[in-house]
Amino acid sequence: MKNKFLKTLTFVFFMLLIFTPKISAGDSNSIAVTVTIKEVIFQAGVTIHVVPRNRRVRPADTVSLRAMVRNTGDGNDSFTLTAFSSLGWSVEFPQGNTVGPIEPGKREVVPVRVIVPVDAERGARNTVTITATSQFNPSVSDSSDSNIIVR
Repeated sequence: MKNKFLKTLTFVFFMLLIFTPKISAGDSNSIAVTVTIKEVIFQAGVTIHVVPRNRRVRPADTVSLRAMVRNTGDGNDSFTLTAFSSLGWSVEFPQGNTVGPIEPGKREVVPVRVIVPVDAERGARNTVTITATSQFNPSVSDSSDSNIIVR
């Protein structure tokens, strides 16, 4: 049961040490130090939505998409974006593939560009998957798809 709990709960502990010096009543040459340890837990979280979800294009078109990345964690976080194209088309992040830091509950919009090959066949359907991965905790990620159909 403990292993299952550890696998499903992903978080990082930070220790905050508070030192409170106290002078002992009987000896002015000694100092007693009280240490209080508090656990501060930050949990990473992310959602991503790529729009438009479906797009009709012509061969040699450049398709502009938007990836909306929201930090659903409870601390500032940055995210690394990766792309997968089911047909191997070129996918670019014109402003880079890192976004953030983003405050908890806030989102940023990242432009994505897909290059449709000149020789793309009519009716071809390419699914582009964009994934956002937390830099704070790389085991936390989310993905969203956009379907690009050649007309």
